[in-house]
Amino acid sequence: MSREYKTVRVAHETKYWLNELIFLKEEQLKSEKNSLIDKYEAKLKEYEDFSQGYYPTLSIMVSSGSVLEAAYYFVKEKDARQEIEWSQVFAEIASQKVDYSQEVGTITPRFYLFSDVLQGLEDYRYKLKPDSMQRVINLNYVIKIFIYLYYRANIKDIELLKSKRINK
Repeated sequence: MSREYKTVRVAHETKYWLNELIFLKEEQLKSEKNSLIDKYEAKLKEYEDFSQGYYPTLSIMVSSGSVLEAAYYFVKEKDARQEIEWSQVFAEIASQKVDYSQEVGTITPRFYLFSDVLQGLEDYRYKLKPDSMQRVINLNYVIKIFIYLYYRANIKDIELLKSKRINK
């Protein structure tokens, strides 16, 4: 299965939620990352080249695309079980208040997604279109919905992590 780059301009609040999810997932990966690095470092020491000045760099990080893919699979699973009331989600998103003074970085992230995920997001543009609308929903709004639902599902962990950051 191939991957594709897709650059999409998203709303400020979408980028805020995305940043919060990335930070949460990075923190969750920290302990796993260290054990993986230790494991591979021990394996690499078996090779003669490793001890002669070569030192590999292993980078494990969470990207915007990986969070969007996780959000897509999360929402798709909930939607398949018919646990989502879309009109209620639209109303929730419309009522969200985000502090616009917070720096969120670029609002045009570059997503690196599997082709089926990108196609699934495109399909939701048509699926979520209310009958009263003439045109389909923009991709950036579908992304906003998916990121919001994933953010909402992880809000307790995010708030806990925020409180730990503040107390440090």
